[in-house]
Amino acid sequence: MNIQRKVLSLFAAGLLMCGFVASAHAHNARVLKVSGDAEITLPGETAAKPLTPGTEVPQGATISTGDKSTVDLETFPGAVATINANASVVVEKLGLTKQGDLVTSQEALLDLKKGNVVSTIDPTKRAINHYGVRTPKGVAAARGTVFGVSVQIEGTTVATMHGTVTINLPNGSVQVPFGQALTNDQVTSIAAAAQAAGFSGTVAQLLNQAVSAVATNVATATGAAGSDSSTATSVLAAVVSAASGAVPSQAAAFTQTAITAVVASGSTTSGASVTTAISAVTESAARAVVAAAGSNSAAASAGVAGVAQAAAAAVTSSASTTSGDSTSLSSAVQAVTQAAVSASPSSATAVAQGAAAGIVQATVANASAAGTDATTAVNSAATSAALSTVASTAVATATSSGTSNAAQVQALADAVSLAVNSSTASAASSSASAAGTTVTTTPTVSVSTTSSNGTTTVTASATTTTAGTATTAGTSVSTFGANGAVTTTTNGTTTSTAGSTSGGTGGTTTTPVTPGTTTTDTGTTNTGNNNNPVNEASAPGGN
Repeated sequence: MNIQRKVLSLFAAGLLMCGFVASAHAHNARVLKVSGDAEITLPGETAAKPLTPGTEVPQGATISTGDKSTVDLETFPGAVATINANASVVVEKLGLTKQGDLVTSQEALLDLKKGNVVSTIDPTKRAINHYGVRTPKGVAAARGTVFGVSVQIEGTTVATMHGTVTINLPNGSVQVPFGQALTNDQVTSIAAAAQAAGFSGTVAQLLNQAVSAVATNVATATGAAGSDSSTATSVLAAVVSAASGAVPSQAAAFTQTAITAVVASGSTTSGASVTTAISAVTESAARAVVAAAGSNSAAASAGVAGVAQAAAAAVTSSASTTSGDSTSLSSAVQAVTQAAVSASPSSATAVAQGAAAGIVQATVANASAAGTDATTAVNSAATSAALSTVASTAVATATSSGTSNAAQVQALADAVSLAVNSSTASAASSSASAAGTTVTTTPTVSVSTTSSNGTTTVTASATTTTAGTATTAGTSVSTFGANGAVTTTTNGTTTSTAGSTSGGTGGTTTTPVTPGTTTTDTGTTNTGNNNNPVNEASAPGGN
């Protein structure tokens, strides 16, 4: 018997040494960011200490935030809790299980005493994630999700912006899927809950905080929204879609926050895939406001134009799309315009007008901040062909189905040209005035169309006039044929190709026509839910 026990002991020891037996490890959460005033009370202590980035937070600690304050807490790799103002959270449980060097399970449970917490959890790690937020109603549990929880005197609210959340109650469980919220003990749509509170209640607040939280995670590449560009794009687009559909009056603001994160240097979506992310986020917001507008075409058009203006301003403001490669800004605004027009083809003129305004406004603001001449800056935007790209892309995308005759296409081109020129002049004047500077000349854009052998070509040229001399500053050419694919060439360089919904076009950088679709240069398409991104925006992550 003694020999048998020794053999078993040696065998067990061997398994441990080889890493075949899982073992629990001590684990602390980590503070990533602190804005404003926040404190931590460690287990067994009564005195609170100021909370700073990099602080290790053990199980049993309490975090408290003050007015206008937030804390980003990484509870385990790939899960970030954004603790918002006037909140109190107890880190109830932290756990990490490994099999050798491989993490097989990671767990966090936060006890939200009061305030709002938005949780962003990497959907690619759902198999090992175990995350929850305790509320007076029960534990809101998730594995790869974006959701917000609010505990106030008035009650508890849980809103899901990506994936699915399960509320574990004493007598059972309740599912809160994407686009839904638990409020007043009822599960309803986020839009209905936001509208019931006059768009200023807890749900609307959680939506604002969720867009900001996920955008921060994407911009700083925490991995909570996914460590790869495709996942991060899908998660961010889903959250923007949910927020824009529920509170369409803030869709432009949501879009600008998200696109600013997408184009940030070092973001999860930076690099070669940035135009895909720009397109997906823009189109998700645009389709959401169109769906929210219903039969009100004027509201839909205004909403989509606002989204395009915000997205164009965001990419123009970013150093990553205005420096280095001379085609980067034009490529970015092409993605914005094509995505917005795809969401609402009848709004092509309004989209072009909005995008042009966004480019000029951001250009003047950039010049003012740098102390440079605003006129030169605006003319530079024309030289880069950003403005002409907006015009040619809007016309080509709106008519790419091939159902319009030549006269109708040219009529649209004329309308877009007038809209862009009016918008450019107005934006230049108002933006310069606001910045305390002047713009002495503004570019004008002309658009022409030709058709031959089933292919329509839309040419847009921006012209600047100085001392009575007109100079062609930048030219954009968009072509489309019977297959609906739109190819845009800027100043002689093909910047991007907008493929049809069924696939991509090889050999170019392709922007998706529908949210949740990523097209590569091999023509491969990875498709999420392309039917209605307001109801489900290609949301990997599940529960």
